[in-house]
Amino acid sequence: MNFLTLENITKSYGEKVLFQNLSLYIDKGQKIGLIAKNGTGKTTLMRVIAGLEGSEGERAKIILRKDIRIGWLDQEPRFHPELDVLPAVLDPANPLVRIVKRYEKALAHPEKAEELQEAMAEMDMQNAWSFEARVKELLFRFRLDDFEQKVNTLSGGQQKRLALVKILLDEPDFLILDEPTNHLDALSVQWLEQF
Repeated sequence: MNFLTLENITKSYGEKVLFQNLSLYIDKGQKIGLIAKNGTGKTTLMRVIAGLEGSEGERAKIILRKDIRIGWLDQEPRFHPELDVLPAVLDPANPLVRIVKRYEKALAHPEKAEELQEAMAEMDMQNAWSFEARVKELLFRFRLDDFEQKVNTLSGGQQKRLALVKILLDEPDFLILDEPTNHLDALSVQWLEQF
């Protein structure tokens, strides 16, 4: 199953051509690494793939399956600086986060038994009961075990690992990781490769 088709992709900045008439096809399950010197356009190409930048030229074609979720890990992720570590990875757009929050809200109002029953059924249906444990396990795995630490006190490497945890929790179908192994120890890199 094809996830991505790029045809005749060209990108330049001024006189510097990063890539020209590039074609690339990525199918489900493929793992692709871009290896090149700094400044040759790896990040730009990944931004084009992720839909964050366009291509030049009339013949350029970018086709990404509509029914897949993309996870994008930027080289320099950004978080709201006043957030704690735990809320920073709990993206409100993540369906499991919404389901768990709905359940917690229903628990706070036991007089609304029907809402609690619906929330519990949704937790069952989405297998969300272990979500909190999975969140904490990933944070521990990437050495982010102070859940109340402010994001603005984290080093750049810690923020990169935090962004990686957030993306992994979203369980995207298609991961685009820009320098994912920077700031990871050998065991974390090995775990990520197996994941």
